[in-house]
Amino acid sequence: MSLMNRVERFINELGVSKSAFCQRVKLDVSTLWKWQHGQLELSNATLERIDNYLKKYHF
Repeated sequence: MSLMNRVERFINELGVSKSAFCQRVKLDVSTLWKWQHGQLELSNATLERIDNYLKKYHF
């Protein structure tokens, strides 16, 4: 499962707002939107930060 799919699953299954998720992973909401819509590629450091956060919750 791609990291983007894991993010979407995390947000949907746990009912976390995108704003709250972004705050926790230190990402701007508009950056998340652009990444999800293929308008922006995130740095490896940012992708790793998101991945590590999701792993804490087994996503």
